[in-house]
Amino acid sequence: MKIGFIGVGNIGAPIARQLLHAGHALFVHDIRPEAANALRAAGAAWSSSPAALAAECQVVATCLPGPAEMEAVCLGAP
Repeated sequence: MKIGFIGVGNIGAPIARQLLHAGHALFVHDIRPEAANALRAAGAAWSSSPAALAAECQVVATCLPGPAEMEAVCLGAP
């Protein structure tokens, strides 16, 4: 299964890593690209935007700091 994960900081990265270890094809995105470096080195693919990630994946998970960030990811920047 292709799974997308948006928000791979201190909390999201370990969750995303478990998905990768479970054998899923993992696509990641974060506002800070360097946050995904370890996951990319472990086999995750980088997506250039939330929209590109969603178009590639069957399931999308997020781990974001709050409602404003969730709204920006889901609806785009105002």
